[in-house]
Formats: sequence, structure tokens, C-alpha cells
Amino acid sequence: MERNKRQEDHSKNQNHSSMESSPGFKLLRTLRGHTDAVNRIAWSPNGRWLASPSLDETVRIWDPFTGEVIRVLEGHNSQVYSLAWSANSEEIASGSEDGRILIWNVQHDTLPVTLDHHEGRIEALAWSPDGKIIASASADSTICLWSAPRFKRRRTFQGHRAWVNGVAWSPDSTRLVSGAEDNRVIV
Repeated sequence: MERNKRQEDHSKNQNHSSMESSPGFKLLRTLRGHTDAVNRIAWSPNGRWLASPSLDETVRIWDPFTGEVIRVLEGHNSQVYSLAWSANSEEIASGSEDGRILIWNVQHDTLPVTLDHHEGRIEALAWSPDGKIIASASADSTICLWSAPRFKRRRTFQGHRAWVNGVAWSPDSTRLVSGAEDNRVIV
């Protein structure tokens, strides 16, 4: 029994010790609230909030300094895998297993805008640094570009032959790069 207690204590401590003992890092708090796995985490560009999409079909907006949940975004009908903040930290895009993307206004309690074109899970989202376009990458092997603020689909790219796992914008918002399960990166 004593051995099991020591193993349990060691496991609890091991989860935090590597960051706590690293120079310059200190564990501030653990944020609890999701009821299933958390898939990503992202700071808002203004540094005030964290957002976490989850298999519990929600996105939570957190105050990382107090640990408080600012908002729970509910509206997805399936597991949420991806998210991206707008450059001004006022909106967040979240993508789910069913291929839908929801655009939320973080400041106001309004219904999200729904973007519906992909036929597979939304693997990644990236808001252009200039705030004008959202790129969505999907398990359906496509990338879609959506124009803000009305969020109309501008274009669909079909250059990959497998799940597209990631998209990223150049700092000047003129180039998009993608990576996929087909072992390719396309610029």
C-alpha cells in the first residue's frame, strides 16, 4: 500500500516537475473545466486570454492569470479540433470533426457565423495577420480561404493528396503554406 501511495505521489509531481525545475519557468495554475481531451491551446494576440478546443464539443476562453473561464463557446455538433484567433483578439474561429467552422465574437454573446464547405474534419485554421482571410485545412485534402468580415468562401485549393494537417500565413499575409499526410509542404 505504501509503495502505491509513493507511485501516485511521484506521478502527481512528475506532471509538473520538469517545467517547475526549468530555469525561467514556473507553473502558475492548472485550468480545469473541459470534460474530454483538449486538442490545442492558443494565446489571444493581445495576450489576455487562452482558448482551448476540446473533444467535449466546446471551446473555452480562459483568463490565464486568474484561472477563470471567461466564456464557454457551445455550438459545435461534434468534437472540436482546431482554432485560430483574429489579429485583433475579438474573434475566434473553431473547426470540428463534422467539417464545420464557427466564427465567434469573443466580446459579445452572439450566435456564431457558420462556414460549411469541407467534407472532413477541420485539422487547422489560420487567420491572416492582416485579419482579412481565414485559411482552413481539412481531412478532405483541401484548403479553403474565407474572406472576413462576411466570411464568404473565396477559393478552394486541392493540391494535396491526403489530409491537410497545417496551414500558416507569411507575416505580410501574401503567402500561405500547408503541410499534409502526403509528405509534402506546399507554398
